[in-house]
Amino acid sequence: AGYDADMVIWDDQENWTASHQEVMHRNGVSPYVGSSLTGRIEQTFVRGSLVWDRSAGIIGQAQGKLLAR
Repeated sequence: AGYDADMVIWDDQENWTASHQEVMHRNGVSPYVGSSLTGRIEQTFVRGSLVWDRSAGIIGQAQGKLLAR
């Protein structure tokens, strides 16, 4: 209790086919492109604030920082 929450809203019934436009990989290559998948993230919350919505994309300013590899 008293801690911020990071969570996603997940639709476990949605069937969809992955495309380059929908799979968000930094390098632009994914083994999932063209695959039929079940389940899809609808919204993402970081520290209790909505930061991504499937229909709207990224919401507000980016949070966090890039970690060097």
